[in-house]
Formats: sequence, structure tokens, C-alpha cells
Amino acid sequence: AIKKYGLFASLAERANTPATRSFSVTTTADYHGKNPVFYITGGNVTLKNLTISTNQTPTNTAVDGITITDGTLTLDGVTFDGIVGNAGYTGNQYGRCITALASSVITVNNCTFKNFNKNGIHMFDNSTANIDGCAFTGHGDAVSGNQVAAQNGVVFMGNTTTGSVENCTFNDFIHSGDGSCAVLLYNNTTSGSNITSNNNSFNNNNSNWSS
Repeated sequence: AIKKYGLFASLAERANTPATRSFSVTTTADYHGKNPVFYITGGNVTLKNLTISTNQTPTNTAVDGITITDGTLTLDGVTFDGIVGNAGYTGNQYGRCITALASSVITVNNCTFKNFNKNGIHMFDNSTANIDGCAFTGHGDAVSGNQVAAQNGVVFMGNTTTGSVENCTFNDFIHSGDGSCAVLLYNNTTSGSNITSNNNSFNNNNSNWSS
């Protein structure tokens, strides 16, 4: 099931049509302290040729792009641009373009991630991500410092997340305090054997691939 939150969320029902849809959503609903534009539970969902951005109202403490739990998600040609609140970049742990939970499986092809507060893609639990041909751009030195969250392009949590990152570009993931990483294997004790990398390009990052 897909739950649509926000002023223009009804457009989600037409997201699979060939036409390009570009829309901005002011989120109002809360999911575990976050306010995703799309919250997907189970099922098999495909989104193509969308531009997704968020706006934070004073009553919302967090904004995210897509959260999926125990579902299958395919993205093709989707742009995440502006997954950040009205307060701008902050040190708060929100502003993830995609968050995958439980046993979700996501396929992300030819997508663009830019102007987000925290992480491009964040994988939890037993979720799997296959990412191909995507462009990830951090905010770099322009908005750095300890009051700004250390960004990451893709995060795989622990030893039970799996996936691949291929033919992607990662640019400008820099943080003057904690450091930023293009691809972060967080708390992974397998030396990243559950994640494969092929033909990726890294430029101007604190760290390119870290576990």
C-alpha cells in the first residue's frame, strides 16, 4: 500500500503514467518522527520521471522523501531536489531522500539526488538496494560546520543490508566536523562483502567508501 501525504499527494496515483510529473509537497503526517512524502507499506510500487521535493512547516520537525517498509520499490528517472525544511540545512537527522526498512527491496536507476539535508539513500534491517546510474551531490563546503548534519550519499546499516552500487557519481560530500561519506557501510563487520561496487566515480568527498 502507498500512503500519500501532502497538499498535492493525489498526484501519486498517476505517478506511473508516461508523462513527467514535477510537484512539491508540504508534509503533514508523521511516521516515526519523520514526515515522508510517500510512505509505502508492502506491495510493489514503481515511480518514474518524477521530481520530489519537500517543504517544512513550523509544526513539522522532520521531512523525508520516501519511506518504504516490507515492500518492493522501483525508481527510474526520479529526481530528489530539496529534501530539506524551510529552516534550511540543520544538524538534525532528517532529510533522507529514501529510507528502506525491514525486508524492503529497492531498485534505483538513473536517479538524481541533490539538495538534501542528511542522506540520499538509507538502508536498514534486512533491506536490499540495487543502485545503478545515479548522481549524488552533497552540499560541500558551501554549507558546512557542526550545526549542519554530516551528509552521506548511500548508507547501508549493519551486516544484514545488501545490495550494489554501480555506474554512479558522488560529488561534494564534505563536513568540517564529523566528515561525510559517499557510500557508508555503518557498523559493518564483514568488510563490505554484502555490498558490491562497480564503475563508480568519486570527487571531492571526505571519504568515498567507508566501513
